[in-house]
Amino acid sequence: METKRKLVRIAILVPLVLAAVSTLYPLLFMFQNSFKGKFEYYAAPFALPKSLRFENYRLLLNQFNAMRFFANSMIVSLSSLFIALALSIPSGFVFAKLRFRGKRAIYIAVLALMMVPGQVMIVPTYVMYSKLGLMNSFYSVILAYAVGSIPFSVYMLTSGFKGIPNELIEAGKIDGASFMKSLVSIAVPLTKAAIVTVVIFNFIGYWNELIVAMLYLQRDDMKTLTAAVATILRQRNSDYPFFYTGLLINCLPPIVLYLVFQKEIASGITVGAIK
Repeated sequence: METKRKLVRIAILVPLVLAAVSTLYPLLFMFQNSFKGKFEYYAAPFALPKSLRFENYRLLLNQFNAMRFFANSMIVSLSSLFIALALSIPSGFVFAKLRFRGKRAIYIAVLALMMVPGQVMIVPTYVMYSKLGLMNSFYSVILAYAVGSIPFSVYMLTSGFKGIPNELIEAGKIDGASFMKSLVSIAVPLTKAAIVTVVIFNFIGYWNELIVAMLYLQRDDMKTLTAAVATILRQRNSDYPFFYTGLLINCLPPIVLYLVFQKEIASGITVGAIK
């Protein structure tokens, strides 16, 4: 019995320790070095800073204009999220609660799109957006992000909507509720956990995406924060503390969002796994 308890403790502690080492330590490393100058960092990169210097943060806000890139990321991420939800929520409800010919085949086709690597679509979409005149436009990135996240969103939301008793939907129809009325008044409030999960995962994916943002938004004033941070090292001549400061600021919004809605995320993932 004692041996079994030790094995259980090891099975729990080992993943926690590995997660802490692989995620928390890099954040702490970037945080402590963001207060250092370049020469202090090269002298002792793993040591604590001798004093709290906010010069790197001032440079990001003033010289690097980080707030402009932050605003660009918010515009792209929130717009993509709105489009993805506007298309995925009705689709998920239809797949979960309506019967029509070919529903299973269409649903499988949507899920199959989740298996297509995004890198495969870069060249054809780049050519298409170039011919449409959408390069160096937020529209190109917003469309790429929104369309690319729809299969996952539909899958999660369909799983959530399946958990709603059919009797509630039928009762709404008896009371004269239309399709949209049933969706907005009955389905969406009861599927909050799944919707929040989709919102968080999609937002984090949009915020952290690099390749599409750098490829389609080549003008410096239109770059997202993630794409802009990727150019800091070249611009600042290997000033690693400044680079770490940019990375740290870029990490903060997804981390804060996850911490605020972690209960809803856990509940939404459970719903998607069971249904």
